[in-house]
Amino acid sequence: GWPAAMSLMLVSRAFTALGDAGCRVEFVLDYAMTGGALDALLEPVFGQIAATLVDSFVARAEAVRGA
Repeated sequence: GWPAAMSLMLVSRAFTALGDAGCRVEFVLDYAMTGGALDALLEPVFGQIAATLVDSFVARAEAVRGA
């Protein structure tokens, strides 16, 4: 798991049907750090993790849909 100084959590997700066009997916990620000098170094890492999660979700959705 994550070291005690960090946490990352999927807070919510929603799927909205768009007819034949597919669906829109919205999700909220929440991340926190406990404070200190390490925060400044780790904050960009969490942004990259979030971007990677989104990219992976999109890639999988496209593979399942056949896009």
